[in-house]
Amino acid sequence: MITLVALCALGAEKILANEIKMLGYKPVGNAPGRVTYTCDEDGMFRSNLCLRTADRVYLQLACFDADNFDVFFDGVFTVNWQDYFKKDTRVVVDKIRTYKSKLK
Repeated sequence: MITLVALCALGAEKILANEIKMLGYKPVGNAPGRVTYTCDEDGMFRSNLCLRTADRVYLQLACFDADNFDVFFDGVFTVNWQDYFKKDTRVVVDKIRTYKSKLK
């Protein structure tokens, strides 16, 4: 099972959660503008194809609590990036969005 995060317009979370249920997947949480749910690998493709109210669908690679940047870095370092990218792939992070972050 994998965890996906679908982003939507503020206020459309309930509609998006109903669409996810109609696809046969189980929402496990929501926050303003997003719904988190679990599915199989085929569900990732079906979600991108069938969800009408989702703006984007992201694959959640890790989930951990970080109260400082050292813990955050260690958590990101533990992700098996080689499972998702080829060896010589260059990844550029040009934008970061946080919600009620305690990291400063």
